[in-house]
Amino acid sequence: MGPIITASDLDTLQTVQSRNPPNAALAQKFPGTNIDSRKLTALLRIKFGSGGYNIRILQNSFYITAPQELSTGEISMCRR
Repeated sequence: MGPIITASDLDTLQTVQSRNPPNAALAQKFPGTNIDSRKLTALLRIKFGSGGYNIRILQNSFYITAPQELSTGEISMCRR
């Protein structure tokens, strides 16, 4: 079962950049095909908190910078 999405997670995702980027962050890229950006944003907020990650969408790929990479299972939870 995927993460619970609250009303605050329903904002449209084009580029979301946290106010305080993580200090020791890892970069991760994966295809945006069949990924629900609202679910992904909710997962990142739950896992890293507000200000604990950066996310960008470029040419239908997600670019995430966070303290650790998302697992394959976590990415799967964000599918449409």
